[in-house]
Amino acid sequence: MVVKKGARVWIPCQVKEGPFPDERVVRVHSALGDSLAFVRTNFLKDPILAGDTFVCAIVVDVRGDKFIAELPGQEIGSKEFEGETSRVS
Repeated sequence: MVVKKGARVWIPCQVKEGPFPDERVVRVHSALGDSLAFVRTNFLKDPILAGDTFVCAIVVDVRGDKFIAELPGQEIGSKEFEGETSRVS
């Protein structure tokens, strides 16, 4: 898949129940470390309560076969993460 700056991509993530019914805590693993954010369920591919799914993220930079993306919602720590273009859909 060709990934371009500004693209919306689905990133594999782990989900846990959040503080509100329409919010989840999302964890994405990357080379920069884990990224955590409180994310509304409409940004999840499957609005599950807990488990594995995908979160919609915005690509902010592309460097060869790697990209930097930003999670939606309120971050817990860094909102940006690095991934390989082969991991997105």
